[in-house]
Amino acid sequence: MSGLDILHREVAYRKWAIPKLKKELLVLDDEELVSKALLTLIDMSYDPEAGSQIICHNVISRLGKLVNSPSPFIRQKVAILLQCIASLPFGCTHIADNKYLLRQILEGLNDPRDEVRHDYYKTVYVLLTSGFVLQELTDVGYVEALISKLSSEDHEYCLLYIIHTLEHLGHTSRTQKAIQIQHGVVEAAHKLLMVEGYSDDTSIGLLGVLAQLMKHPDGKKRFSVDMFREMVELILNGQDDSVQLLVNSIRVLSFAAIITEVKRLLVHDVHINDLIEKLMNLTKHNHKPLQMAAIQLLTIIAETKYGRDYLQSKMEELKDVIFANGDRNDVGEAVQVLMKVIQWTV
Repeated sequence: MSGLDILHREVAYRKWAIPKLKKELLVLDDEELVSKALLTLIDMSYDPEAGSQIICHNVISRLGKLVNSPSPFIRQKVAILLQCIASLPFGCTHIADNKYLLRQILEGLNDPRDEVRHDYYKTVYVLLTSGFVLQELTDVGYVEALISKLSSEDHEYCLLYIIHTLEHLGHTSRTQKAIQIQHGVVEAAHKLLMVEGYSDDTSIGLLGVLAQLMKHPDGKKRFSVDMFREMVELILNGQDDSVQLLVNSIRVLSFAAIITEVKRLLVHDVHINDLIEKLMNLTKHNHKPLQMAAIQLLTIIAETKYGRDYLQSKMEELKDVIFANGDRNDVGEAVQVLMKVIQWTV
């Protein structure tokens, strides 16, 4: 019937809407029609039944070409629809099976518009962090592509998605850590940390990436003297209004200092006494992750003779920390381990 909007009819919504919308995505010269179809599909994807029909009707087969649309609105809505589909049951697998679309999504990371590029980074984040298709996407170069963007992306909002994705992947497996280390993420993250003007969120994320990579033996080998000095400076200058920045800085240094070479840097540094005093103060902080991080690094310092000798005079303060937190919770138990290490005899 002429003039009747088929999408407003209940029967059409249940039966014919998705095939009709899929067909409309082919009308590339009608940007308004394609835009409305994408918006409707995005709305429908939040309904589980409609979302499953979007997958069954293989709507994604129409999305690859739209990544190159002259309309930034269309390009962005394609990315958002892909995020919605990836969040559906079997959605990531469905997308990963379309190799042309996978290549096009990577093209979206080169979009000239920051807001569009941001949504393609978000799409990559959703796909890579789902866990269902990580190996497939790694095999076709998704992780390497993201790593290459770490050094070239100049928009901080986009950069944050790269950082969060790499930090998550570093947390998932030893293999993902090794890939990042092999492709220079340790050096790239440290270089970005030295750039002035980034927000605390970006610095926290970069430190989170480094902390994950310092857990790997090869990551520790990449820990340079300049990185050591940067971590010490961040800890000494850290303020209470940026607790997570302190936590991540301490974790980077703790994971790196497991090896003897970094312990030597610690005990020979001119700021070692100031560092110990700062960490002692942080053991009394009301933020538990910060307390635990400080205790962990003090324990590593106490594995050196200099550290043990210096910390001998701090035993009463440490007992106060146990008393304040109880001896059976994580903080109390960690302090007891620290005290045992301080009392080592060689």
